[in-house]
Amino acid sequence: MPPNTTVVRPDRAVVLADLLANRQWAGTPAGAWVPRAQAALAEGTMPVEHINWAIQHLVELERRPYEPIEDARYMVGARRFHCTTPTEGKWAGRTTVVEVSDRGAETLLTRDDRKHALALIRGVGPALAAERYGLNTGRCGYCHIVLNVPRSVAVGRGKKCSVDRGLPW
Repeated sequence: MPPNTTVVRPDRAVVLADLLANRQWAGTPAGAWVPRAQAALAEGTMPVEHINWAIQHLVELERRPYEPIEDARYMVGARRFHCTTPTEGKWAGRTTVVEVSDRGAETLLTRDDRKHALALIRGVGPALAAERYGLNTGRCGYCHIVLNVPRSVAVGRGKKCSVDRGLPW
């Protein structure tokens, strides 16, 4: 056997097949790649490293509950973020994070920066981060309309968005 070759036990592929088939991964970070992994595993074309990575990733997702970030605009400290997660198409289930400058310029974040931004938003709490965005910009963090009703301006979001999310208004 050549050096630096990893040998996978056949049962690792069985474990991965079980994880992929017997769980609901839609709406999680794994939802985007699970169908491709199932196809590659069935064809026998999935590399050993990918099998091991996928098992580790899926087991980690099962250990901690996944809290999806809603499509909205958030503010953490002085940083503003716009998060979107398509529900269909090539990018379905993948959250895109754009950082918005004070001048309105948008910068698409890299994978590591995106993970850091999402951790910041989750750390503050998505509802509070969206509220901070609204208070700071005068626009609802969820639907981005201009807030002109005094109560909406005071809470940082519109009445409809508050009611839809079960938040106080």
